[in-house]
Amino acid sequence: MNFFVNAAEQNSDFLRLIKYLKSDNPLPALVTGVSHIHKAHYISALLKLNDNLPALVITESESEAVKLISDINSLLGEDAAYLYPEKDLNITGADAASLEYEHKRIETLCAMQNGKCLAAVCSAFAASQLTIPNDELKKRTIKLTSGGKIDKNELISRLVSAGYSKCDQIEGSGQFSVRGGIVDVFSPSAKFPFRIELFGDDIDSLCEFDVESQRRTNILENAVIAPAKETLFDSREELADKIEAIAKKLRSKNAAEIKKNLENDITNLRGGIETHTDRYFPLCYEKQETIFDYAKSVFVCENSAVRESIRAASLQHSEDLKILIDENKICKGLDRFALTRLEFADILKSRTRVYFESFLSGGGLELGISINAVNAVQTSPWSGEYKILEDGLRHYLDLNKCCFIFAGTQKGAQNLASDLREDGFNADYYTKPEDVVAGKILVTEGTLSAGFEYGNLAVFTHTPVHAERRKLPKRKKGEEIRSLEDISVGDLVVHYSHGIGIFDGVHKIDAGGVSKDYIRIKYAGSDVLHVPVTQLDLVSRYIGSGDTSNVKLNKLGGEQWQKSKAKAKAAVKEMAAELIELYSARMKSKGYAFPEDDEMQEDFEQHFPYIETNSQLRCIDEIKSDMQREQPMERL
Repeated sequence: MNFFVNAAEQNSDFLRLIKYLKSDNPLPALVTGVSHIHKAHYISALLKLNDNLPALVITESESEAVKLISDINSLLGEDAAYLYPEKDLNITGADAASLEYEHKRIETLCAMQNGKCLAAVCSAFAASQLTIPNDELKKRTIKLTSGGKIDKNELISRLVSAGYSKCDQIEGSGQFSVRGGIVDVFSPSAKFPFRIELFGDDIDSLCEFDVESQRRTNILENAVIAPAKETLFDSREELADKIEAIAKKLRSKNAAEIKKNLENDITNLRGGIETHTDRYFPLCYEKQETIFDYAKSVFVCENSAVRESIRAASLQHSEDLKILIDENKICKGLDRFALTRLEFADILKSRTRVYFESFLSGGGLELGISINAVNAVQTSPWSGEYKILEDGLRHYLDLNKCCFIFAGTQKGAQNLASDLREDGFNADYYTKPEDVVAGKILVTEGTLSAGFEYGNLAVFTHTPVHAERRKLPKRKKGEEIRSLEDISVGDLVVHYSHGIGIFDGVHKIDAGGVSKDYIRIKYAGSDVLHVPVTQLDLVSRYIGSGDTSNVKLNKLGGEQWQKSKAKAKAAVKEMAAELIELYSARMKSKGYAFPEDDEMQEDFEQHFPYIETNSQLRCIDEIKSDMQREQPMERL
């Protein structure tokens, strides 16, 4: 959507910023007087007018990054900004560790390499975390062409070395399966999995397919398969040799116990057993890189808050590593996962091109920095009441400004433009407006976090606040615990990896002068497990039937819990087979198929007095689709 780029170019404050950035001055620019929404507008325009792309945008927190991405993409009308989330390190090899955030990080890095991502937005700590180096990502990426050639065994070998796990049928990102000459792969950088059909070494066809139905969808000419993990080695033997070198150098008082743990991993690796933890990430690559090495320019939002955020995050990270060292999980040489606070400050100072600040303050910025003060106003989102919007529009039109309205849904935007024209306003609906016209009202779909006004432009946005308010359901036994208020001392709980225990409250544990909160779980005998409150998602309520006083507690490190999980999985498979049989019989039964929408239905929908949310529109379409089929509808 070039409209907001054109609007920025008509703003004198923005033109001064562009002129400074295109000069030979090595110092970064400081833009003050900008609220969140103005930062989003300036950054959006810079992404289209700046040659130094991709850019890295650093915010105080991940929630602020998500909000900024939403506004940037709405202003540009495309997915130009990507989230680069913080990675949850899996040092201990927990079975329940999720790779969702790691896959999102890889997706963003790949998009930065291939030009799809104009800006990666992240928190300060995410930017400080080490990741797969730029050249290594290119090396590990597999590019296939329909009609090209590749040996099936070579493809499988490259997928395994790129961190993919083999399975019978793909269910999610980072997996691959092989059936004869057909190889299915779900790359973290792709929205849908790929199906590669081989005839000998020839790639007979490439296509996307649906995970649920397993049916082919889009035929492709090319497919790009990114690595599935950031922790990668060329071979198990190479990793075993590097771990062995670390073990030989150990001289600490706990060296014997740490060596024993390392030697177990060495034996497993040389016996063909893969290790899936991040414990050995420091041994992966000779060159240490972060997302800074993927970006050509850096923008910082609220420098003081970013510096405080990285200070707190670095301190917490250091304390976490100390605990892991005390527990003999890692040792010297295996304790480097992020930049130090000073390293982060140095790299930020050397690469930042623009600082965006709400207010002018010291903030530790460089001397001689260019200051660009902006006179801008942020406005509240429009509630949806027509009279309030009408009054606001008349005010700005009297000032001969161009008014732009984000009206939520496409239908809502079209209806609003029609109503404004009927009331005598010069208003039109646009999908991708271009020019800023004084005295004109432009209406389109979408929302922003807030409206704004400066120069010759006033932007209104409809934010359906009511859609965000959801009635919280009553908690049931067995649901995941989202808050410490959900459980009481003495309750039976289940840890995903260790089984049934008794919740024994929250306890502060002091490590290196910093106190952290842990939940304590008692197990059989004298076994006790301390779980950081940040890992509460691994713990759920016990849902067994009958008298809970007779429940047998599991023992840490015992085999009983693993056997129980295996039995449960077998029972689930049996139940799934029964459900498939039941739904198969239901699909064969006949019901009444309603006709498609006629003019009366369409007229009724156009005059519905409320603006539906995107979720409501999706549900309406799904229900209509079900009602038009012969099979009986099953919906609540």
